[in-house]
Amino acid sequence: MENQGIRRKSAGLRKTAQAGLWMLILSVPLQAQLDGVRSDERPPLPSPSSVSSPSSQERSEMDRVEKPEEMIRRPHEQIETLRPALAGQGRGQGRRLEQIRQSFLNKPVAAAPLPSAPAQTVLVATVAAGLPQGSIATVPSQSSEKKQSIYQKIWKFAEWYNNEQNPVLQNLLFSGRFQYEYAALDADQRSHDEWNVRRLRLGAKSKLFRSFTLHGEVELNPQEADPLYVRFTDAYLQWSGSSRFVLTFGKQSVPFTMDGATSSKELITIDRSNLSNNMWFPQEYIPGVSLSGKISPWVYRAGVYSAGKMNREFGKFNGSVFSLAVVGYDFAKALGVKEALLAANHVYQNPDPRNTFTRQLQHIVSVNFKFDADPWGVRTDLSAASGYLGQSGLWAAMFMPFFNVTDKAQLVGRYTFIKSDDPNGVRLATYENSVVSGRGDRYNELYFGANYYFYGHKLKLQSGLQYADMNNRARDGGDYSGLSWTTGLRVSW
Repeated sequence: MENQGIRRKSAGLRKTAQAGLWMLILSVPLQAQLDGVRSDERPPLPSPSSVSSPSSQERSEMDRVEKPEEMIRRPHEQIETLRPALAGQGRGQGRRLEQIRQSFLNKPVAAAPLPSAPAQTVLVATVAAGLPQGSIATVPSQSSEKKQSIYQKIWKFAEWYNNEQNPVLQNLLFSGRFQYEYAALDADQRSHDEWNVRRLRLGAKSKLFRSFTLHGEVELNPQEADPLYVRFTDAYLQWSGSSRFVLTFGKQSVPFTMDGATSSKELITIDRSNLSNNMWFPQEYIPGVSLSGKISPWVYRAGVYSAGKMNREFGKFNGSVFSLAVVGYDFAKALGVKEALLAANHVYQNPDPRNTFTRQLQHIVSVNFKFDADPWGVRTDLSAASGYLGQSGLWAAMFMPFFNVTDKAQLVGRYTFIKSDDPNGVRLATYENSVVSGRGDRYNELYFGANYYFYGHKLKLQSGLQYADMNNRARDGGDYSGLSWTTGLRVSW
C-alpha cells in the first residue's frame, strides 16, 4: 500500500511538471500581452510559502523524473512527452502541439534560455510543477531591448566621445550638414538649370562642466577652388541652467520670421520662402549675446547683435547694433494638438550705412503661427518692415499647409505675397535672381512639394515645383514670371 501511494504521488508530480512545462511553452506567444500590462496590474504570483514542500520519499521519486531544465534545453524532444497528457483534450490543442513541435524541429534551440520568455513565465512554470523556485534560473526579458536601426548605427559616427561621468567633458560631437540639389527654371525672360552644393558645413560641438556648450562650425564651398572656406557660421559658448534660461555668447543664429526661425536642416519646403529672403537677415549667423528659454507654455528670446561690416568671421564691429525680442505661447495643450505656437517677433536696427550683416530695415515685425495636428498642419507668417537708405517699406504674408501621408511621406503647399511701398523694393529668390537681377514691387508665389524622410530631418529627399511672378512699376528690368523645379538631398548630423 505504501509503495502504491508513492507511485501515485510520483505519477502526480510527473504530470504536474509536464503541465508546468506546457504552461511555459504556451505562455511564450503571450509575451506581447504581458509586456503591455503594467506590473502593478498583473496578478500576484504564488509565494514560495504557499507551496508545500515534498517529503523525502517524494523527493526521491522526483529525482527519477527528468529535470525541467533539461526539458527546456531539448523542447523538440520533450514535446512528445506531453502527448499523453493532452490525450482527449481536443483536436485544436493537438494541432497547436504539432505546430510547436514543427517550429522546434525547423529551428533547433540551443542550450540557452528561451528568447522573449520573461522571468515571471519561468517562475509560474516552476511553481506549477511543485518545485522550489530556485531550481530553474530566471530568464530576463529581452522585449525591452530596442534594436538600433541601420540609420542609428551609421549616425553613431558623429559621437566622438560620450561619458556623463566625466566632470569636465561630457561629450564631443561631430556636427554638420550637406545639402545637394538640382534646380531648373523656365521663365519668360530666359531659362536656367544647375547642380548645386547648396550647403556644406562641418564642425564640432561639446558639452562641458554639465552646463556649458561650445560649438564651432564652418561653411565650405567644394564647387569653388577659391575660396573653399566661406565663413564661420556657429562660434559660440552657451550656458544653460535649465530649459528656462539659456545664455549664448558669440556668433550664432538670429531666429525671427517663420522660416528664418527654422533651421535649414528642418525646413519642410526645399528652401525658405521669399518673405524671409526680403524681411529676415539671410546671413543668419551674426555675433551677439542672447537670452532664451521656455517656461511652458511660454517661450521667449531677447538678444543684441552687431550689425557692422561683415566678414567671414566676426565682422568689423564698426557699425551699429540691432535688437531682437521674441515672445510666444503654445496653445497645444488647450487645443489637444501636437503644436500650436503663436509667436511675435520684433527687430530694431539703428540705421548705419556700414551695416552689411543685415538688410537695410529699421523695424521688422512678424507674427507667425505654427500648428501641427498630425497628420495635418499649417504654418503662417504676417510681416511688415520699414526701410532706410533707399530701401522701401515692405509687408508680406505666407501660408504653408502640409499633410503627412505616412510617417515618412509628406505633401506641402505654400503661397507667398510681398509688396513694397515704393518701386524696386522686393528681391527675387536665389535661383530666380540668377535669371533676373533687378527688383520689383509686387511678388506672388505658389509652391507644391513632396518630402520623403528616411531618417527624420537627418536624411530626407525634398522636391518642389514653384510658380513665381513679380511686377515692376519702374519698368527697369525687375519683371519676372516663371516656373521652376528644385529637388535635392538633405543630410545633417
